[in-house]
Amino acid sequence: MAILLTNEQEIKMLYHRELEFAMRGHHGKKLETKKIKEIFQNYYPNINKDWAQPSDHTNNHRCNKCCTCAETENAIFKKLKRGFYEVRIKE
Repeated sequence: MAILLTNEQEIKMLYHRELEFAMRGHHGKKLETKKIKEIFQNYYPNINKDWAQPSDHTNNHRCNKCCTCAETENAIFKKLKRGFYEVRIKE
């Protein structure tokens, strides 16, 4: 049985994979949203960085329409405070 995804879900899955890849090598770093988007944009200059929202990928915060990784061990970030995140992804 195939699982059908909405376009929004497909986009979120794509951005999760790309954001996770871009954050490798930054494990343990505490970064502002602006810096996270800058790192993402350096890896993927042709992808709109505005879709790469760290708040959608946190283990300790769940927002409306967040990634399926939110509040799981697969989350890319830990939210420290508004606009600041610790990178959880390892090599």
